[in-house]
Amino acid sequence: MSIERIGFDDHVNSLQWHQGEHVFIAGPTGSGKSTLVRSILDRRGHVLGFGTKVHDDTIRNEYKDYTFVESMGDIAGYMNRVILWPRLKRKESGEAYQARQGAVFRNAFDKIFAARGWCIYVDELNYMVKYFNLSRPIESLHFIGRSSGISMVTLAQRPAYVPLAVVSNASHAYIAQTKLGADAERLADLGNVDPKAITATLASLDDRHDFLYTPTLGTGVPGIVNTRK
Repeated sequence: MSIERIGFDDHVNSLQWHQGEHVFIAGPTGSGKSTLVRSILDRRGHVLGFGTKVHDDTIRNEYKDYTFVESMGDIAGYMNRVILWPRLKRKESGEAYQARQGAVFRNAFDKIFAARGWCIYVDELNYMVKYFNLSRPIESLHFIGRSSGISMVTLAQRPAYVPLAVVSNASHAYIAQTKLGADAERLADLGNVDPKAITATLASLDDRHDFLYTPTLGTGVPGIVNTRK
């Protein structure tokens, strides 16, 4: 696999990402995942993102053109770009908030499964799986995406903890530097790639904002993109 550096703007402008194809992005905090995902989401319509944190200035500042709602019932037909973000109620305990948030998200995935057509943005995938036990619906949406016109965009800090279906059904993958064996084992499940070449390239990345892009099940040119260049 020949890997060349590609300018970030050139890459985003030429990205061949079709509805029903999934995107997987993995990298540590500060690597540029938020910059990357915001840039590629602009290529899709009918986007629904999940706000997982109690306070998140990045989402509030970067998605000012989106409509923020607290439940799927708040989404009107004219809303094309939405962030589902239940807010902490006054005097609500952290445990109660987390339970309510998980119920709202589970209901959303059920409705998305039936509605079709959405592009779903899941930040903090590991958090959604670990604290909300939402691995099954997330995996299901990855399985039915192509036939239902649903695109999933999932972000995670560590590939090792990502459900298998998310990785194996990704059409486009962006992976920041990692030398950890557990991460390499999970990345071996990416489609149509040479695991050894992936591992070697990731180990050679010399900038924290570098991402190895590979069109695992989609079409495109593999390369290294940097979210700051």
